Amino acid sequence: MRDKKTGKILNENSVKNKLVELEKFAVDSEERTKLERNLRGIINRLNEQTLLVALRNISEAFAVNGHNDVKQILFEMIYKSIVVAYRLPDRIIIEYAVLLALIHTKVSADITSHFIEKFILEYLNVVDSPPEGKCMENLSILLAHLYNFRNELAMSVSDIINAAEHGRWWLVGSAWVPSGDSTVAAVEDSGLNFAEPIIDLAKRSRMSTSTRKKIFCTLVSSRDEVDAFEKLMRLSLKGHQEREIIYINIHCVLLEPSYNPFYAAVIEQFCCFHKRFKLTLQYAIWDRIKELSSMEMWQRTNLALLIGECIMKRSVGITVLKVGCKYLTEIRHILANSSEDSVADLFKIIVKSSDQRLFIQGLQIFIQMMLQTNESDDGSKFYSKLKFLSSILDDDSNY
Repeated sequence: MRDKKTGKILNENSVKNKLVELEKFAVDSEERTKLERNLRGIINRLNEQTLLVALRNISEAFAVNGHNDVKQILFEMIYKSIVVAYRLPDRIIIEYAVLLALIHTKVSADITSHFIEKFILEYLNVVDSPPEGKCMENLSILLAHLYNFRNELAMSVSDIINAAEHGRWWLVGSAWVPSGDSTVAAVEDSGLNFAEPIIDLAKRSRMSTSTRKKIFCTLVSSRDEVDAFEKLMRLSLKGHQEREIIYINIHCVLLEPSYNPFYAAVIEQFCCFHKRFKLTLQYAIWDRIKELSSMEMWQRTNLALLIGECIMKRSVGITVLKVGCKYLTEIRHILANSSEDSVADLFKIIVKSSDQRLFIQGLQIFIQMMLQTNESDDGSKFYSKLKFLSSILDDDSNY
């Protein structure tokens, strides 16, 4: 394991001893007992009407208590509720799955990563030695519903089984490195095990460091965005090296003569994984916007399409299009490809904020001067959504 602050490899024995001490202390902890009662009450009262309240309470508990305690207790409470001899109603199992999906997207992926890891290990034990009753059926239905909510984690069953030997690469700071190799990140020491044409392409694309070459080669040799995400996560990059992933994706968009949506899909994978990538994406876009004057027209078009798609995928907020920037033409692309509900979701956040009044005023002027006066290939559908957007900006009392 690595120290999150220094990036150095931690001694395996010292880490295990520390965890044992923490677990022993946690057994008799008054705070842990209180946390258990709190989470047990949340799970026992869970239903369709209390889902959002439960989510808020778990988020608050995760913020003020030890993260390991919250993860362990939450798993124990839900798992014990599922492994019963009788068949649980589908409604109850679905509510557990919905809660976990909401926790994954709104609270922390660490909680659901821990839950899935423990759940899969327990599930495999049950498969090997099936108990009497409907326990196996309940577990299988929960697993199916978790998959149906489309918040898949990047690791495989094999990764979970071998986590003790290979490390939990899907968690930040949990990369495995053999003993004795504690000086630098593994990506700097390892060679580029890619085909020669791909390595040559990386050199021609001005990938100047070993890290950039590794990211670039991994990216362009991946089958799809999920494959790219998993392989890039296995590199276990830290700090500025990790931020290079977003910058290189944008760099690739500007290298190809026609727009390739693959890179926006890869960026979306990382932004869904952790919000720190959203901040990196925002600054990366601002850096590219400053370089617009030196870009070719086709590069501007590619960047425009990338920004529009990232906004629609919620990888970055609409506020990335600042008032002082001529790049507000992306509003046309967003409106032409979004439903009214999507437009409302995108803009109602900034309408509510008193800090964004200048941006809203600039956006209104832009709509009146640039969009409403020009003929559009998108026809009346575009203009109907344009009027809908204008009504949102004119009357913020509804949002």
